[in-house]
Amino acid sequence: MKTWKFRAKTAQEVHDFTFYDLKDISGDVVGLSERWFAIFENYMRIKGAQRFIIEELSDPEGNEKSEEDYMVMMLRFMGMPMGFLMKFSEMGADVVAVWPQALAEYLKDDPKSATLLISNLFTRPERVSTLIIGVTRSFEKSIKE
Repeated sequence: MKTWKFRAKTAQEVHDFTFYDLKDISGDVVGLSERWFAIFENYMRIKGAQRFIIEELSDPEGNEKSEEDYMVMMLRFMGMPMGFLMKFSEMGADVVAVWPQALAEYLKDDPKSATLLISNLFTRPERVSTLIIGVTRSFEKSIKE
């Protein structure tokens, strides 16, 4: 499976992660609707999230992407750890990669599950815990502007 690599920096530590390319796994990325973001923002207001900065990010071809607008969302959904790498543009946002490898393998066996899983993450907030959000510096700047 093709992979995305990123380095996360918190106040105390640096962590390296490998996410798995969704297009390689299921044949396409998953687009996120405005409704999804409204539900996500409501969840964030209610429960909050830990935050970090994505210091380095590279796509499956090894191209540096940390100067572009990306966000990582890591969480526990029904007790299972999972993460989603999202690319933002003027057209909206797409989930381009997932974590961990076990989730990637599950989605490879059942590609239609990716859209269903991602679209339903925050419709039942009680199923989500430990939300952690990371953004590239360029995306952090665009949010503040």
